[in-house]
Amino acid sequence: MESGEVKNLFKTLVGQLASILTLVMSEVRDLKNVTDVLQIVISDPDFASKLLGEARQVTKKVVVKFLAFVGTITVPALTETWNALDRFKKDLSDEARVKIYDVGSNFIAWFGKMVVGAHTGSTLGYHTLTKRMSDKDIIAELGGEANVEVTLTEVWWLMEQQKNGGNGVLLNDGKANIFYIRDCNRVLRALLVRWFDGGWVVDADEFDVNYWYGDRRVFSRNSIPAA
Repeated sequence: MESGEVKNLFKTLVGQLASILTLVMSEVRDLKNVTDVLQIVISDPDFASKLLGEARQVTKKVVVKFLAFVGTITVPALTETWNALDRFKKDLSDEARVKIYDVGSNFIAWFGKMVVGAHTGSTLGYHTLTKRMSDKDIIAELGGEANVEVTLTEVWWLMEQQKNGGNGVLLNDGKANIFYIRDCNRVLRALLVRWFDGGWVVDADEFDVNYWYGDRRVFSRNSIPAA
């Protein structure tokens, strides 16, 4: 057992013991029954390891791994503040900061008025879908909305690294790069970025209406699906 696990387990046991004593004193729990259970724990020196092992087995049984972890990318701290449509706009010129072929109407409606603030830096994980998955399934496997939610700042920075469609962490073969971002009204949306005909296509969709095909790429906080 790792030292961190030992510390966490010790803290948990101390807290539970305090709770048990409180219940006994308030006569919610019978003292003899509590003593009998504690004696079982004391008599088995491997009790904690067995308990931890069983917990891991339960976790392993319920986790289905359909996302293949690929790697991480560090987004640096950024100080600029900008409006979404000042950056995310059609522009295939050689002077374009990022070549963009099209910006979808949903993106304009939901993100167009968003003012993007400074960014303190972050690390994103990226993953490949190994089968067709819904937004709901993807988010569940990555551990919930808090783990998948990224920002427009991070998306834009990634696009800048591949402004002409070159190689990088974003897929540039026409397949979708998928991000989950909250819009101007704090509604979680599925944001799609893909390379098409000399520029990036950016659009958004309502959460959980899509079934994404395999080999698409999903970005999230630096979280790795459990084995």
